[in-house]
Amino acid sequence: MNTINILLVDNDEESLEYTVELLRDQAYTLFTARDGVEAMTQLNDQPFHLVLTEFNLPFMDGIELLRLVQERWGKKLPVIFLAKQIDVETTFNAIKEGARDLLLKPFDKKMLVEAVQYVLERKTAPGKEDLEKMYKEKLRNSASPQKFQKKVTDLMTLDEITKAIEGSEDVTSVCWSVMNMVQQFIEATRISIVAYHRTSNDISFQCSYSDKFGVREKLIPLDETIQTWILQNKKELMITNAEKEAKYFGFAESQLNSGSLLAVPFKSKSRILGMIILYKNERAFFKTEFVRFISVLARATGMAIENVELNYEVKNFYIGTIRSLVATVEAKDTYTFGHSARVGRYTLMLAKQLALPAHEIRQLKYLALLHDIGKINISEKILRKRGPLTNDEWNDIKLHSVVGSNIVRSLGFLHEGDKVVLHVHEWYNGKGYPQGLVGEEIPLFSRIIAIADAFDCMISDSMHRTTKTPQEALAELKQKSTEQFDPTLVAAFVEAYKADLK
Repeated sequence: MNTINILLVDNDEESLEYTVELLRDQAYTLFTARDGVEAMTQLNDQPFHLVLTEFNLPFMDGIELLRLVQERWGKKLPVIFLAKQIDVETTFNAIKEGARDLLLKPFDKKMLVEAVQYVLERKTAPGKEDLEKMYKEKLRNSASPQKFQKKVTDLMTLDEITKAIEGSEDVTSVCWSVMNMVQQFIEATRISIVAYHRTSNDISFQCSYSDKFGVREKLIPLDETIQTWILQNKKELMITNAEKEAKYFGFAESQLNSGSLLAVPFKSKSRILGMIILYKNERAFFKTEFVRFISVLARATGMAIENVELNYEVKNFYIGTIRSLVATVEAKDTYTFGHSARVGRYTLMLAKQLALPAHEIRQLKYLALLHDIGKINISEKILRKRGPLTNDEWNDIKLHSVVGSNIVRSLGFLHEGDKVVLHVHEWYNGKGYPQGLVGEEIPLFSRIIAIADAFDCMISDSMHRTTKTPQEALAELKQKSTEQFDPTLVAAFVEAYKADLK
């Protein structure tokens, strides 16, 4: 029987040891990781059959780890979540991202072994009906019928809300999506939304909407008073009759002397990320379903902003790693200093000419920086050698594509990026390396970077070749179309370069 490899991911040492102990006498080979980055490194090094992971992990949380696993291995590598509590947010995120099960801590050996065996023996992921049955049962076991029904309703609402804001890439776009949603569902006299900077209570986003003034990117004094109250008390505020209730909350009559208001913060653990503030001229405006909707919306908004901030931190971490690696390579050869950055610029120029989607352009930017990263494994003697290279030296040079591919794969956040770096030096006619791919067998991103790389090499100082003018380099790209380069992409690059000069 083939060995079954299971990866356990948990930064709580005691909890990790407990889980290992429960599975120790089973016919599995157990591996452990303390965070998501370490987990991805191990997953890229060898095949695994199952991942058991905590939600709360440093550097990269369990949900982000699940997303990366889904992108790279899909249903072939199932993931089971371990959680200290089961609530609407964690359950929804687990289902949405494709988790195969969720175990509530502390679990016993029988529960864990049965869950692992069930997932390993099942050839395909459970369908929608299976998931609904599985999670409804979990929630039913820990809640009264009325509370269970409320959670299921909230889960459905949260599903719709999250779909509307999950594509947002920054806090501003999250907030505008929320504003649009509130306008559609609630008839308020005035709606205000505030979001704060990642590390302080300084405002990073503010806007309001009213029938009288439309959209304004500023707040009124009452909004500021509400903010102060929410930040101090760290909870929602509802006033249904301002004439009678406002004075109990310390608001001056001049600020709020009629109508009603509802203010609900969106949070990350104990930190307030921002808030939604609603006003209505009428009394007793806020019915239970409206309050529930805003509460669920606030939770979803907090989750969306948390994801944006996490992506920001992870992106900055990886960008710093990439730049450090590139600097290490370029320090070996003074002639190549700045080469990767210039290739990145020419790559983006061509990508924009091709009107590629924004997320693909971002991916290309990183891969262009990393296209020569495999040269970190080549000796400075070879890189700085004057004159022609020997066959052995040339073979060492060609290995950098494979080494670079392995490095990019280990980073874990550039989907299919290892293949792009591997094939940058393939030729359109099949005479390149390392695999001799032909035409469109070569990944599109590899073909794009190859043109940018060749162009910069031709116009830059080098001890191995005569420096060309940009016009001469463009002419050589055209000459080598269909032989070395994709002719359609070369034509687009020439147009993009000419447009860039204007």
